[in-house]
Amino acid sequence: MRLGRTILLGAALVAVLVSAGLATAARSGGSPASTASPSTGQALAAPHPQAILAVPAAAGPAIYSSHYWAGAYYSGTSRNVTQLATTLHVPDAVPSSKEFYYVLLSVWDTAGSYDQIGFTNDFGSWGFAYSYTSACAGTYYYNPNQATLHRGESYTFSMGLSASGNLTFRVAQGNSTVASLTRYTGGTGFLVQGTYSCSAGTYYDYTDYEEVYYSVQQMPSFDLEFQANSAGNVSVTAWSSMGSPPGGGAIHLAGPIVDIQNEGFWLAFAGTRDSVKVPSGTTGLNLSVVVHRAFAGTNVTLSASGGGSAFGFTFSRSSGAPSFASAIDVAFVAVSPKVTYTITLEATDSGGSFTYLTLQIYER
Repeated sequence: MRLGRTILLGAALVAVLVSAGLATAARSGGSPASTASPSTGQALAAPHPQAILAVPAAAGPAIYSSHYWAGAYYSGTSRNVTQLATTLHVPDAVPSSKEFYYVLLSVWDTAGSYDQIGFTNDFGSWGFAYSYTSACAGTYYYNPNQATLHRGESYTFSMGLSASGNLTFRVAQGNSTVASLTRYTGGTGFLVQGTYSCSAGTYYDYTDYEEVYYSVQQMPSFDLEFQANSAGNVSVTAWSSMGSPPGGGAIHLAGPIVDIQNEGFWLAFAGTRDSVKVPSGTTGLNLSVVVHRAFAGTNVTLSASGGGSAFGFTFSRSSGAPSFASAIDVAFVAVSPKVTYTITLEATDSGGSFTYLTLQIYER
């Protein structure tokens, strides 16, 4: 686990955001960690998540041409609670270094702080993300990568408020805490309701959503599912869509589950781990993957890449309409001992949309 840093957003970017009428942002406690913008090459600090205007409809700042939100907002009876939680599965793939997006549970508290927890693709790293704000989201205090998360793992993300106004962010696996931190907002309860109004406008309140700044296709390459949503330790099942992903995706709501279906299909290993140790001298390996159907779409084609000339790949079924399974024979052509090979297994539809898994193979 890599612990993150909390630092101040670069002044040049702050000036652009403020001139567009947006709030300032701070990763308080240090200096910016610059990252190259995929579109311009200009050094940028990772952007903060933003409160989403419900009235009028939300629009992203013009400097981020792909900036959008997609997900669901709470549509049940309004109440105040001191606990919120959800479970998220981190995609079983090495994330693209050209992408930046958030996957967040978000809510306003009684002090007017916009409180958020979840994970990011932080330009090639799956990271535990949190954010809170001053009143009416005037200033954001956030870290998109407080701790590194592992691909293919499920985590429970929770927020809790104390009577003294302290907000605790926690990410856990089972009963084990992966990372946690506590910050002061002054709030003593989360406002579990559909919208929240303050001087800057009317915003969505309790939500599950993705917020995308940079992506290599119209939407992230993975479906992102919020499971076991709870408020006050009670299951939350009243959700309404606040908008689907712009490239033809869908929002699927089922009880306490909010499923952001960016792609019409998704991949999973069948009885195979994503990291495989093989004895020295191994000449082949048998794998199996399943192409699952998320919603109606076109046929998909399977492919494999990576490892140079070290491997050859044969699929028992390389294309078709999801759902279907395919056995994969991996021939070891020129494998070097004690070298870890990273293989990408990709499914692509006729329109060019794709999703993928990452497989690592190494000799003992």
